[in-house]
Amino acid sequence: MKHLALLLVSTFVVIFVVACSPAPTATPVPPTATPTLIPPTATPTPVPPTATATPIPPTSTPTPIPPTPTPTLDPTKGSVKGILVTWDSKKAVAKMRVVLAQVEPNGDISLNINTSPQTTSDDTGAFVIKDVQPGKYELVVIVSTSQVQGGQTAVNFGFVNDDAGKIYVFDLKAGQVIDLGTKRAKVNIP
Repeated sequence: MKHLALLLVSTFVVIFVVACSPAPTATPVPPTATPTLIPPTATPTPVPPTATATPIPPTSTPTPIPPTPTPTLDPTKGSVKGILVTWDSKKAVAKMRVVLAQVEPNGDISLNINTSPQTTSDDTGAFVIKDVQPGKYELVVIVSTSQVQGGQTAVNFGFVNDDAGKIYVFDLKAGQVIDLGTKRAKVNIP
C-alpha cells in the first residue's frame, strides 16, 4: 500500500502543479507573409533594322503647268492674261515688257512706261497683268528703250492686233479676268 499511497500522492502533486500553473498561452505565430509578386523581366522590344530608301521610278510623264495661271483678284480691279506671238513668224514674244495703254474717252491712248500696268512675258510669250483699274485698254509690247537728248526716253514698241490686223482694244471690268488667248503683235524682235 505504500506504493499505492505514493502513487496517489504523486498523481495529486502532478494535478496540483498542473492546476496551479498558469494556463498555457498560445505563442503567436507570425502570419504567413503574402508573397510579393515580382513582375516578369521585361522583354526588350526588338528594334527594326534601319531601312534604306529605294527611289520609286515615275510611272508617267508629269503634266506641264499651263503658261497663264488665273490670277487672284482684288474685287475692285481686274486682270488680263494671254500669250503673245509675232505677227509674221508666230514666234513667241518672249521676255518682253507687256504694257496696258489706257484708251481715253476721246480715243487717245495714255501710256507711261513707268507707271502703266505691266509685266514681262515668259519664254513662251505668256503674261498675266493683275490688279488693273477697270477701263478700256490696248496692249503694247515694249521691245526696247533708250535715252535720247534732253533726258527723254525713246521707245521701240508694237501694238497687239486682232486677226484682221487692227489694234486690239478691250474693256476690263472690276472683278473680271480677261483671257485673250493667243494674240499677234506687230513687233520686230532683234
